[in-house]
Amino acid sequence: MTDSRRIGVTRRWGAVLVLALGATLLAPSPASANVLDCDTYTDGHYGSATCHNPSNTTRTFRAVVICGWWPDAYGPWVSVAPHQKGVSSATCGGGSGAGAVGVDQR
Repeated sequence: MTDSRRIGVTRRWGAVLVLALGATLLAPSPASANVLDCDTYTDGHYGSATCHNPSNTTRTFRAVVICGWWPDAYGPWVSVAPHQKGVSSATCGGGSGAGAVGVDQR
């Protein structure tokens, strides 16, 4: 004779295991993590990001200049070879100027 309560508990734990395993498989891999070491700079309406690539693969980034009430400005995408540096910069078209600089990485 089978205990139906025991089967229900086993099924629930099986569902939990499937969900946990699925979440683990969908998590981003460490290889896709942001690895660039960046310094940012603002001066008036200008902003830039200088990034060093400490990894062994080429990385790509761009500066994102936050321009307050004006639309944000985006620098060009820059590819940085392993153990090299690159600079991306942009200028706000108006408004109060550059408030901060962020970095988008690919």
